[in-house]
Amino acid sequence: MAELFKIVRGNTFPLKIYVDKMAYDSTGKLSPQAINLNTVGSLQVYAFSYNKTVLLPFTISSDGSYLTATIYNNRRFKGGSWGIRVTCTYNNLTIAAIEHRVFKIVACNALSYIPYGIVEGENSYMYNLRFSSGDADDGDTPTPSGQHGWIGFKSFTPPASISTDGLTAVDNVYGTRTWTNTVNNARFVVVTPVRNIVFTIGGLPAVLNSFTQGSNIVYYSDELQAVPFTVKISNS
Repeated sequence: MAELFKIVRGNTFPLKIYVDKMAYDSTGKLSPQAINLNTVGSLQVYAFSYNKTVLLPFTISSDGSYLTATIYNNRRFKGGSWGIRVTCTYNNLTIAAIEHRVFKIVACNALSYIPYGIVEGENSYMYNLRFSSGDADDGDTPTPSGQHGWIGFKSFTPPASISTDGLTAVDNVYGTRTWTNTVNNARFVVVTPVRNIVFTIGGLPAVLNSFTQGSNIVYYSDELQAVPFTVKISNS
């Protein structure tokens, strides 16, 4: 596998790192669950090669969805392939996520490469890392606002963990939207870090069930028939 990022020597490069816990959902599919980095302890980020390890400075985003590590004045880094190791304590466990071939220092512009959006490295069955350039727009991934979330329909048996695959990512869960369920007996689902949401469905107050999944709350309805309906999500 080639390196994900190829950085011209002499540049300071900000690297966004997203840390996920891998877990099986109700269908048996292995899916990532984002870890809120504001809830972990003893967080450290290292770059490593075959014979050297460098401790990287970093900052955590305000909502804890990612950290930005700085490959600072990479003349410190010799050529060759470098990996990233993230360690911390989480839910009273010591965890480590290690990815090889994350970046390489190259000699000139013609050899450089910065991918678009968020990219995956190696597969993991425990803790996973995803990466993007700290200067780049992450494409269709909304910039987390603290009111972001995922909305749509899922067929699942609560309180099993669910993935956000197939749900619509929004940068603000508040507002009035019309949603159409295309599968009978699916549930209307909102996955968001926002607490104490008030739902109005079809003009009437509605109380959705909920459970905590990582740093998010999963709100879900009873099983529904395949019909369109209007949902207002508010904080009062």
